[in-house]
Amino acid sequence: MDYNDYAVEAFVEEIIEELIFPFFGEAANALFDNPQVENLLAAACEVDGYNRYDLAKCDMESMSHICEHALFYREKLRETPNAAVYPELAEKKYANLERALRKTWAFITLHSHESIPAPSPLLPDDAAALTGLKTSTLRNAMPAVYSKSFEDRLNGLLNNKRIPEIVVYDSESETDQLAFPLDVQDTADWQKRIFRRADARMVDSKTISPLLPQDGITAAGLLDVAHDNPSALMKLADTLSFERSSFAKGTLSAITNELKLKQGQTLELLQHAAQTEPKALKRNDTDTLTAEELRDLVITEFKGGLHPLYRGNKKLIGMKLKSGTTLAIETSKKPQLWLKATNFSEQLADWLVKRYEPTTAEESLYQRHSGLRLYDELGTPEVVKLRFKTYGDARAALSSLS
Repeated sequence: MDYNDYAVEAFVEEIIEELIFPFFGEAANALFDNPQVENLLAAACEVDGYNRYDLAKCDMESMSHICEHALFYREKLRETPNAAVYPELAEKKYANLERALRKTWAFITLHSHESIPAPSPLLPDDAAALTGLKTSTLRNAMPAVYSKSFEDRLNGLLNNKRIPEIVVYDSESETDQLAFPLDVQDTADWQKRIFRRADARMVDSKTISPLLPQDGITAAGLLDVAHDNPSALMKLADTLSFERSSFAKGTLSAITNELKLKQGQTLELLQHAAQTEPKALKRNDTDTLTAEELRDLVITEFKGGLHPLYRGNKKLIGMKLKSGTTLAIETSKKPQLWLKATNFSEQLADWLVKRYEPTTAEESLYQRHSGLRLYDELGTPEVVKLRFKTYGDARAALSSLS
């Protein structure tokens, strides 16, 4: 199809020149892949010109984002047209492309409204592009378009006779004996291609599930299958009509790429850990400390660790000392430490803030920190709260509790 009438290439170039380059300079070319964007916009033009949507060129969710961003850029270009001397020409220049984007966006909304969270608000301009009606005639022909409720607009358009039949197909996956791509990024990309192919060829997931790793599709899982049961992979290729040799190479490529990435990330982490000494070990007793530093102090100097029940609550960090004593660090301006009253001693009196009477989990006036409910040792028994200013205070208190 000839997309000259849609000025796709000119649109992308103008976006780069007028909107992206001023912010990113020479990096704009690296951030914005012109040919890829042009191909994706061309897929929307195919919807407009031929009433067909090719999933091989762009999945529905990605296309909804493309339409949204392209229409945003279109509006920005309209605000500051490049052809300022002839604004009427600048307005007409991308009229066909804007119609294609709105038609595609509206179609995706109707086709995938249950799986894609409201990709478009279904504006009158969107409905006009989809139906071919002029916006001036929409109010009488399709009053639902002007409803305040998105659900009403959606229901008014669903199954409407004015909506054209747009064929959804997959030019890649519907091909017999397709050569499996060798540029698969990782096992997530591999899985996406497998299930897209299964959908296009109407192969039930129950048929292919026994041929896949049972513990989830990961590099390690696929590697085990390839090593222990290569015939399963070949059967999977045959079931989905993939050419065997390319399927084997593409699968190994997915495994290799993912393992290389994980290896690189792991090496970076190990190098960082080797170069980074815990801050707590560098601080003197007179230095003030934060709640996070108190947590590190418990781990580095007192060999404690996070409580097994801790679930990432940033306001209250549950911990256990090597002695088995349960603590909770409250991340207030000055670190506060909660502990069971039976663990309190006179040695800790200088840092005592308050003592809390026993309570119940159902008590409406719980009073103590709500995050303590997670820990049996601190949720309902009598507890005390300590507050520290310096590393020396914290070290002395923790020594008493260890």
